[in-house]
Amino acid sequence: MKSLSSEDRRHALKQPGVGHAAFLIRDAVLGYQDAPHEGFYDPYSIVNTEDSKINFRNSISFVCGRLCAYNWVQRLLLAANWIVFLLSFVEPPQWCRDSDLTIVGNNPNGSLSKYGDCEIILSARGTTADGDENQAYYPNFNLMLLSIEQSKCIELVCVFIIFLFLVLKMGDDGFVFKFFFYPGNKRYMHSFRLITLACLLAGNLSGYTVLSPFFRMLILASHLRRFLREFCTLWKLVRRVSCGKIMYYAYQQRYKFGLESFVTDSHCASHCCKPICFFLHRYQPWEGF
Repeated sequence: MKSLSSEDRRHALKQPGVGHAAFLIRDAVLGYQDAPHEGFYDPYSIVNTEDSKINFRNSISFVCGRLCAYNWVQRLLLAANWIVFLLSFVEPPQWCRDSDLTIVGNNPNGSLSKYGDCEIILSARGTTADGDENQAYYPNFNLMLLSIEQSKCIELVCVFIIFLFLVLKMGDDGFVFKFFFYPGNKRYMHSFRLITLACLLAGNLSGYTVLSPFFRMLILASHLRRFLREFCTLWKLVRRVSCGKIMYYAYQQRYKFGLESFVTDSHCASHCCKPICFFLHRYQPWEGF
């Protein structure tokens, strides 16, 4: 297929709807079935303008959008997420890095190890309470492959890669915050990722890494599209089932305390239960019993 020249491309993009069609084709090829139809920056909406800022913003959006669409960029992003998640399995455990156990006190130089106190604790052996000799006090799989400093360095690199991808996504939106934080799932997801990355970075720099495995799991889950779709489906199902149980509970309470006190309770504060509470207030079905 013959590729278009830059002049032919600019001429084609002058026609109304061509840029939007190009976005739809791109999303279809990449498999983005849930791609947004609004709330994103369109670099093809304004072309051949004399405003240098708009031209520069369009160029940045075009370049960042192309980079985000490359397969190797997506694979690098997923690799960084999986690596930072798997660090929890090959680094010294959080609970034994600085321990006050007796077996550590007998080795005053243990805290100077690059593995912290974990090297001493996980290799300690002795007689168990039932009399078995030469048994490990803390059985493990000997998967402590990285030192504390190595783990921190790898985590910083992975966090930087994930943050750089968010910067590219922001550039794809023309560095316009109202598009990057567009109301809805887009705002929630971008805010969630930025907060999680900030927590990981703060824990890495401060040395307080007790919650790091939890944040690593969250940042990985936020980049797994199939997992997110299944989770959203499950969440909607749970909300509906919960509302059904609350309504059943409401009918049961009329025998004990009277339903009027229940429907004014804090149970009706949730969004999913408002239609039920409105129905109970409006029609008062218990009156027929």
